[in-house]
Amino acid sequence: RTHDDIIMQQRVYLAPMVRGSELAMRMLARKHGVSVCYGPMLRAREVVIAHKEWKMNKAKSISAEKIASMDGYMCIADTCPEDTRLIIQICGRCPDELSAATKALIEIYDDKENGYPPLEGIDLNLGCPQDAAEEHGFGAFLVERDPSLAIQCIKAMRRTIDESSLPLSTTEETSNKRKPRLSCKIRLLEKIQATVDFVKSLEAA
Repeated sequence: RTHDDIIMQQRVYLAPMVRGSELAMRMLARKHGVSVCYGPMLRAREVVIAHKEWKMNKAKSISAEKIASMDGYMCIADTCPEDTRLIIQICGRCPDELSAATKALIEIYDDKENGYPPLEGIDLNLGCPQDAAEEHGFGAFLVERDPSLAIQCIKAMRRTIDESSLPLSTTEETSNKRKPRLSCKIRLLEKIQATVDFVKSLEAA
């Protein structure tokens, strides 16, 4: 087992919650022993748009602090140097768009000028039951209506992470920068075996 695998078993997680995953809540939870936190759900398309704005403003030599306060970027910039072991959760149903969002998050959080902690992971929301998820076909409704597309989405995100220049893992002696873990939030399906089979397909992807 790697060093990462060992310490994964020793962590307390703050699960993603609607209106309960913002920075203030995460920092409060950390004071009470939580070591890994999920951020609020972000739509992949909005992440891609925010990333484009970030790159344009960065090219204009606008300070990281000013960029972080701009509309459209706040969703990603809701963090601080002490907000370590952060997992960003995104949603969507287009593999290419989710791949682009994954690449955008890696690039933003790996930029030293931002002063952000390295990402612990990126999570694809395959469990959201909200009306918006039903209307746009993401979250739990993507799994319900087109599980094969959900697998394609994960494959696209996995490929993007694997192609990043970050190291695969860390040891106790090395820097804490590494490729972010990839995970999925899901809901139990009607039958236990169907859930098991779907999880195995996600793992294989």
